Amino acid sequence: MNKTIRYALFLLVLGIIAGGLLAVVNSFTAPIIEERQREAVMEALNEHFDYPEYSLDRSHEYPDRTSEITAIYFAFDEENVAAVIYQVTTQGFGGAVISLVGIKADGTFDDVAVVDASSETPKIGTQIVGFDFGIKNESVNDYSYDTIVGATKSSEAVHFAIDIAAAHFKTIQDTLGGITNEQ
Repeated sequence: MNKTIRYALFLLVLGIIAGGLLAVVNSFTAPIIEERQREAVMEALNEHFDYPEYSLDRSHEYPDRTSEITAIYFAFDEENVAAVIYQVTTQGFGGAVISLVGIKADGTFDDVAVVDASSETPKIGTQIVGFDFGIKNESVNDYSYDTIVGATKSSEAVHFAIDIAAAHFKTIQDTLGGITNEQ
């Protein structure tokens, strides 16, 4: 009985020490990881969209958004909001598909870019990466999109992302004039 209590206390102390060390290491690495993630997002925005400046994620300002909208960025041209870019995560055939859906302030689509479809079927579902979907310059009130034959489920994931972004954009479109780039 004495050995059992001693071993239990030893394991408890060892667990507390290991947890404390993990917390210390996390306090040093968390800001570095966060900065690298921010740089990766800004790189993806610059790669797929052509605006001089972007805001940081402002999704926290929209608590009424759906859970699929994981981030909201504003693109600025001079001092005015030129576009809203939504990062949307939807379910494809093999798992999560992460898309960036850009909608210009005038209510027309800018572009859609699939930034992660790594869980989709290689050479079939992954065809959505780099695919146009045919929505550029179409109105959020009246649009249609293209589908990749053979990758229907993966295409539908991006279609859902487009629909989700368009629906949210319609709710905030009238407020875009008052938004500034406060970073």
